[in-house]
Amino acid sequence: MEGGVPAPRPSLLSRIVGVGAGTPMGPLVLLFGLNAVDELDRTAFGVLLPEIRDHFGLGLTGVTGLTAAVIPAGLLFALPVARLADRGRRTTIAVAGAATWAVFSIFTGLAPTLLLLAMARVGSGLGRAVNHPVHSSLLSDYYPPAARTKVISAHRAANTIGAFFGPLIAGFVAQAVGWRVPFVVLAAPTIALLVIVSMRLHEPERTGSRLVEGRVRFRVAFRTLWGVRTLRRLWMTFPFLAFVAIGLSPLLALYYSDVFNVPPGPRGVIQAFDAPFIVLGLLVGSRIMDRFIKVDAGRALRLVALAASAIAIFILGAAWAPRLWIGIVCAYAIQVLATVLLSGGISIVSLVAPPESRASAFALFEIFSLVGVLALPLVGVVGDAFGIRVGMAVLAPVLLVGSVLVATAGRFVNEDIARIYPDHAPKPTGIDLTDTL
Repeated sequence: MEGGVPAPRPSLLSRIVGVGAGTPMGPLVLLFGLNAVDELDRTAFGVLLPEIRDHFGLGLTGVTGLTAAVIPAGLLFALPVARLADRGRRTTIAVAGAATWAVFSIFTGLAPTLLLLAMARVGSGLGRAVNHPVHSSLLSDYYPPAARTKVISAHRAANTIGAFFGPLIAGFVAQAVGWRVPFVVLAAPTIALLVIVSMRLHEPERTGSRLVEGRVRFRVAFRTLWGVRTLRRLWMTFPFLAFVAIGLSPLLALYYSDVFNVPPGPRGVIQAFDAPFIVLGLLVGSRIMDRFIKVDAGRALRLVALAASAIAIFILGAAWAPRLWIGIVCAYAIQVLATVLLSGGISIVSLVAPPESRASAFALFEIFSLVGVLALPLVGVVGDAFGIRVGMAVLAPVLLVGSVLVATAGRFVNEDIARIYPDHAPKPTGIDLTDTL
């Protein structure tokens, strides 16, 4: 306020431009686009899983087993991709990954047998495996630490675009002409965006203090990363949290179909409207997480742990829900909290991982998540025996264990950030969040 006159509120455009802390927004916009279109194929498969299950004559154990069987290939592929990204041009790898998932999305719609469908899903997963390590590494170098949380949260907001339009288009197209056509239709936006990205996205210089000089072999990179105590503890935690990011969407599609008999069109609408709640998680969560990380990243990790505990409670709420609207409310609450959990965790990793192995640090989370994928067949076995409600409920105690482990990483994180960004190290102190909210 100046001279008794309130200062004008910043415009929406200035807020968007301000996300990059004065750095050009072009790279974020292009990576945002790629991250959005990769969700179309993934969410379409999730929302149409009941129809695919019925077409191939699978039970709950079979369909969760199929999902769990095709996931590991993409997760394992993330590490060699990350090693290439740590040594070469990440922009080229990002384009190649997008082309791969577009092609295999089309193959998904054309697959005549269960084996070929599984192969198509593996191929699509291989393409998407590029995004997390390569995009996160690029954003860490395009934008300064002061903008890191907002940039990463904005990048994750792209998932909401795909998460909205993917189920919506897939549900109604499938209801009109069958489950195969949506996968062909939804590959088109990726192909169009690839042309633009391949011409406009340029490789940035790598930023931050290196812990190891020169071209780093994987053995040396892993030993260096394992020596970062925050990373080591978060890797050990991720198996307990992985299914929130990997398997919850298709599980909810089966839940809506089997418990409440929701057909594909309305089911697509329900899951499309996950998107506004993911945006809410990003808007509120990124501001709070950014403020916590600046002054005490240990408290930020404890906030992430709290979000994981709350997700466990809402999973139990959905498993108990006697009416559809209660289950939907619980699912939307999970989306808000999961966004806080994931964006906060990614921001922390971007700050504690050394620049020469940063993509590998992100990719190793995919490897450690393989153990968590085993929870999906467990849900199927328990669900076939006792119903999908009980199958979902078994996930809650797994999440609670993960929340405890996340909180323990807070003891090391400020020191680990100081090793990579000494000028931006958090200084633990009391926090007043009133101006953040």
